[in-house]
Amino acid sequence: MDQAAIPGLEPLVEGLSQATRRSGDVAEVTSRVKSLLQELDDDLEIPESYVQPLADRYARRLLHRCSEGTYSVIAMTWGPGQGTPLHDHSGLWCVECVHEGAIDVVQFDLLERRSADDPTAVHYRFSPQETVRATRGSAGALIPPFEYHTIANASSVDRAVTLHVYGGDLTECAIFEPAGDGLYVRVLRQLSCDN
Repeated sequence: MDQAAIPGLEPLVEGLSQATRRSGDVAEVTSRVKSLLQELDDDLEIPESYVQPLADRYARRLLHRCSEGTYSVIAMTWGPGQGTPLHDHSGLWCVECVHEGAIDVVQFDLLERRSADDPTAVHYRFSPQETVRATRGSAGALIPPFEYHTIANASSVDRAVTLHVYGGDLTECAIFEPAGDGLYVRVLRQLSCDN
């Protein structure tokens, strides 16, 4: 879909291009992106075809990919109760903004990384931090190495829609599957878009 066909996307893309080109460390860049998302979210009219939930999992739909590869914008739709496993963003920064509904975000601290009995396996131990309930217009940043988290639709009835701006093109991430005794194993997951 042409970005001009999505009302409000063009000014957002222009602002994101400027925000990501300006000098500054990652915290400054994500702060600018966060402010921009909060400022322009009300003007963004994502087509209904981009925000329809999928029955079996949350949906990822590409809104824009910067030609220089410095950022991408993904709309995610969460059906009632849908969420992610514990995961990372493969070293990319991310700013997430709630466009519709409410989500629960749980940040995790990595406490330990150790080799298992299997020489090819590594186990991880995490500590969950507080749950943040984010509603429309709320935005937050994930900056590596503090990128471990889960996201879930806070409603058992309504969908939720979030915008995610990544510092590049997120084509894979690591998910962490429970391995017993409070440990997790890291599994790479390839990511694609549903449009």
